[in-house]
Amino acid sequence: MAKERTPKKGDRVFAKGCSDIFAVIDVHSNPNTVDVQLLKGIKAVTKDIPWTALIFADKEDASPAVARIVNAEKELAARQPFAKTRSS
Repeated sequence: MAKERTPKKGDRVFAKGCSDIFAVIDVHSNPNTVDVQLLKGIKAVTKDIPWTALIFADKEDASPAVARIVNAEKELAARQPFAKTRSS
């Protein structure tokens, strides 16, 4: 079973059954709820939304070390010359 993502302040989320996007402004671990603020229109705050009702708008950030490795591999691939083919 995959580990469920724990919300953090600043996460952009949707709530199940709602098409509006919110920002997490406070996280509570007992019970597992968050307070969210609407990002468009009136900046209304909704409190005590269960974590299970959240749909994250973006993927969780990878660790900086993983990002550095991926970027280094891309740079290395960009610098390598194309393989030469033998002509007959």
